Amino acid sequence: MRQLSLIPSDVLADAFHQEGIVSKAQCDAAGLGRQRVARLIDQRRWRRVTTAVYDTDPVPPRLRRRDDFHDHLRRRTAWIAMLAVRHGIAVGACSLALHGVEGLPLTILPEVALPGGQRRQERQGIVVRQYRDFATSRLGRREVARIDHALSQALPGLPRDNAVAVMSNVLHRHLLDAEGLVRVHDLLRGRRDAEQVHPWFDLADEHDESPAETFARLSCIDNGVPPDATQVVFTQDGGGGGAPSTARLASRSRRRAGPAGRAGRPPQPAPRVSPVREGDQVSPADPRRYLIAFSNRTDRNGPDSGRIGSATWPPPRFSAG
Repeated sequence: MRQLSLIPSDVLADAFHQEGIVSKAQCDAAGLGRQRVARLIDQRRWRRVTTAVYDTDPVPPRLRRRDDFHDHLRRRTAWIAMLAVRHGIAVGACSLALHGVEGLPLTILPEVALPGGQRRQERQGIVVRQYRDFATSRLGRREVARIDHALSQALPGLPRDNAVAVMSNVLHRHLLDAEGLVRVHDLLRGRRDAEQVHPWFDLADEHDESPAETFARLSCIDNGVPPDATQVVFTQDGGGGGAPSTARLASRSRRRAGPAGRAGRPPQPAPRVSPVREGDQVSPADPRRYLIAFSNRTDRNGPDSGRIGSATWPPPRFSAG
């Protein structure tokens, strides 16, 4: 029986920092030649992803079990693009994924740009953008588009809900401040399909603690019941002795929220509602007030993450199933 090949520690280190992806150049530098790589593939210990790029995890990506499953797949896409194109710089959604920004679609386009906007033909589904002037930042040993430039590159290609979720997440995590978002707005000018993006900036909210909250809030806005406040702290008994809770989205309207609106759907006129203020007491005798709750079956950025329900007090318990 043929003995299994030992993998150099340098290659294992590269794979650890690159979502399991390594390039032929990295293998060559570590002394792992073509024949040994071919043997690893024949033994089904590695998988060839594209020309001169290999996945060191033998488990197919969609069958992997990990807490950061969807984030892992997006980062993996970014690394495949960078390693497949020599000197490639991750841009757009790929750069945002590597920056750890939440709210992106489940699947992102593998895209890179070359220094100075060099032209190179796309290869095997990897898009090479011709961005001439954009700032970069270093993540590990690679250059990626700086987060403000990455946002301006990515937003025109995102659905509205994802675009707003991404901007809200960037604000909430202080990756950019309000002035930084204004800078992104300026960088968008003149880009293809940028016109549709400009109204979305007003929908970004730094108080959204997750993309699921953003999707729920946008659904309320689309259906004419915009929340009067978010993250409202309240007590149940009205006397200050009850345990404090937080209403993610709160309104005094009788109207219920409908299903999530389509991406790009303009907000509908809002009904007249009374504001919910910080410190308001929640009373079971007040049938006008309802709380919006939402549950998350799978991934916080997944297709079920925007599922919401509404009810008068007390709100129902939403299971994760």
